[in-house]
Amino acid sequence: MHNWGRDLCLCCILLFILSGCGGGGGSDGNATSPPASDGETIPPFSGGVIIEMPGIPDNHDNYMLPPLSSRTVNTNMDGPITGLKATSDGGMVAIAEVSTGTNSSLVRFSKFSENGKKVHTIDLTPSPGINRPKVLIEESAQVFHVLGTTKHVGNGIGQLFLATINTGVDSDPPIHLLENLEECTINTARRASNGDLLIAGTDFSMPGDKVYANMLFARISTDGGVKWEHTFGDKGFPDSGVDILELSNRNIAFLGTTRSEGNSLNDADIFLHQVTADGEDTLSLWADSPRIFGKRGANLNEIALGLEETNDGFFIVGSTNSFGDNYDIIIIQTDTNGMNPVEELLGPEISHAFPTSLLKISGSEFLIAGAAQVPNKGFDAYLAFVDLETPANDWVRYYGGSRDELAVSVIKQDNGFLLSGFANGVFKFTSPTNFSLTEATAWLVDVNANGAVRPITIAIDSMEIKAGAPIILNLAAFFYDISGSSLTYVASSSPPLQSLQISGSTLTLTEAPDVIGPTDYSITLTATNEASLSTSQTFTLTVIPAGD
Repeated sequence: MHNWGRDLCLCCILLFILSGCGGGGGSDGNATSPPASDGETIPPFSGGVIIEMPGIPDNHDNYMLPPLSSRTVNTNMDGPITGLKATSDGGMVAIAEVSTGTNSSLVRFSKFSENGKKVHTIDLTPSPGINRPKVLIEESAQVFHVLGTTKHVGNGIGQLFLATINTGVDSDPPIHLLENLEECTINTARRASNGDLLIAGTDFSMPGDKVYANMLFARISTDGGVKWEHTFGDKGFPDSGVDILELSNRNIAFLGTTRSEGNSLNDADIFLHQVTADGEDTLSLWADSPRIFGKRGANLNEIALGLEETNDGFFIVGSTNSFGDNYDIIIIQTDTNGMNPVEELLGPEISHAFPTSLLKISGSEFLIAGAAQVPNKGFDAYLAFVDLETPANDWVRYYGGSRDELAVSVIKQDNGFLLSGFANGVFKFTSPTNFSLTEATAWLVDVNANGAVRPITIAIDSMEIKAGAPIILNLAAFFYDISGSSLTYVASSSPPLQSLQISGSTLTLTEAPDVIGPTDYSITLTATNEASLSTSQTFTLTVIPAGD
């Protein structure tokens, strides 16, 4: 078991946060502007993540900044957020289910800029009933796929839908209902090399009076055509497809959580299988022989989360309580045939930890995001780097404040990683598949290659002063480093302001220049911490003639 030291980050500064929850009004078409709230509620989730954004009034001057946030995100989704993902352009996309009445809801999609500002919102109504989004896939900086369920039987079960949203086009996005995938839920989807979408989820078939929950894996085209599907289980126990991966040889690997192998509701194991690109279960050493990882026994669970390909096999991430009373993060390495597994545990040894996202950096390097329980405190966002070839390079970081945090997704950037998630909430945890986080606020945070966080910036509003007037600005009110590192500042302006200078954390303009008419100056401020990580922001200073 890894025994990494903790790197606990605390932050407590003021910033305005805009976010909200509540029902939405009616909607008739496929894509509409956001409706007004009517106070209706959404049917409850049966498990997994429930994110409810707190309602905050327009007078928002005295609300807490989410710990470790480099950019606060004004979600304002009017309903529980069911999916959140950092994007390649440094921003974020989110999906939410918004109530439109009794047993009816719509899908709301919003895109946020790298500064946390909402830049695009659209509402989708795949069917007249309940519509529940679950999965986001980025195809490009403008094009996103949203998948979920509609026409629910109950507890999120329904027909799968696919919507493709182009944020650069002002038109209704196409929405497809997926044939033969009508009593399902979806957990994960990925893009294949040819543009197809690979789906992992759960299939609920109903023969007679029995309800089976089988692992579901499928390949679909972006126009909604189902090319093939597979189900595994069929023993009356709740099994679920968790991840699906196109391999370097174009075969498709399946990852799931199964209780059928142990023939017990209280014995979950990790399932790994492989088929051809066409979905044929004919591969030598794999045909009809899925790999099962887990300990046998009551209440001994191995729960799958993510799958990636290594230089010489597979890398599996999940959760387990087979080694104690708490859930740990478990990583499993296998060879290319899914054999010879090597297991390790990550996370605190005396409290819960679970993963939510897995990022492949190289064939031997991986990043795991999630949450970990801090003794005598709560849950912090969790980030762990794993180097299979050089374990000495491994590290783990915990980010959090006085309340609960959750990391949801992580993507690679030029100088590190972009982490998205929720902060300053209230966690209720039963298991890695049954938890909720309420009263939370969405955030984005930049970290470098070692998990260190860039300084936080709070927007400086535009200013207007008369010629000859001075400005004194305390920059410590607008920049902050959650690690406690001291900051150094640099200022520049366009056009140049001759008397603009910085001393310590104080920006001074001793005398605004004379101007003939109103003149705008763009002032750029950069704060750099002791780890040489910096963040910048620009505000506009308008100088007007002294006699105006």
